[in-house]
Amino acid sequence: MNLRQLRYFVAVAEELHFGRAAVRLHISQPPLSQQIHNLEEFLGVALFKREKKRIELTFAGQVFLDSARKLLEQAQWAIQTVRRADKGEVGTLLIGYASSILFTGLIGRVVREFRSQRPDVQLRIKEMRAVDQIKALVERDIDIGFVREPLLQAHPLVESRCLYREAFVLALPTDHPLSHTPNVQLADLRNESFVLYPRDSGAILYDQVIHLCHGAGFSPNVIQETPQFASVLDLVSAGLGISIVPASTANASLPNVSFCPISDTTEQTAVAMVYRKEEGSAALAALLAMTEQAAPAQELI
Repeated sequence: MNLRQLRYFVAVAEELHFGRAAVRLHISQPPLSQQIHNLEEFLGVALFKREKKRIELTFAGQVFLDSARKLLEQAQWAIQTVRRADKGEVGTLLIGYASSILFTGLIGRVVREFRSQRPDVQLRIKEMRAVDQIKALVERDIDIGFVREPLLQAHPLVESRCLYREAFVLALPTDHPLSHTPNVQLADLRNESFVLYPRDSGAILYDQVIHLCHGAGFSPNVIQETPQFASVLDLVSAGLGISIVPASTANASLPNVSFCPISDTTEQTAVAMVYRKEEGSAALAALLAMTEQAAPAQELI
């Protein structure tokens, strides 16, 4: 049994006339009659009662007509779906992101724009450490990730593309004396207590902050580490310490937290997207292009 036989059967069943059905199908009557005969042989039942000048559906034919219509509808749906999938209009994309990326607003902009253009592509988003994103990409557990560059544990199958760079700023309680200092320098932080994102969760940011402090002649007194980047700000808000964070973190607008520029450093942190090097789906290609367009045109300072 094949789809052509089903289409022929439905046409004859609806016309109840082989001649009219043949005209409707743009074929001659003999091959149409032969295909219906082959279908009946395959099913082992008679689908039509044939009389001299008219035909009728048998009871089995009436039952089969409903199933045949549904099968043809499902086949048409499958054809349309696979064509839409080839165009990137349907499917699922899995997205990973490092927690510090959330404050940039980039993911929100990309998701909104992508959903408006491709509403039938499902997006699943998960917070993950950068190292876990690389592993997930290699194992095909995610399709794209958002991380901080440079990656310490890159992989030959993974491509990294920098989207933009942003400066570091100082996050401190609003009642901290330095929050009223117009020109904060790194050396001013020598005797401060620091709250940081742990190195095993975000090696890039951790190492950059340590490097900044060492460049100013001191090692930071890290009294607390927390794996959630938002928790760093919560602890700063609680007065536990200060932190050095990407400039986009100021978008969090938490109570009791001030963000101040650091005057004596030009150190920056890069936001990048990572994905598998081999060609992916059309939907992924669209998401990559849309992400580049959504990235800020200028550095965040």
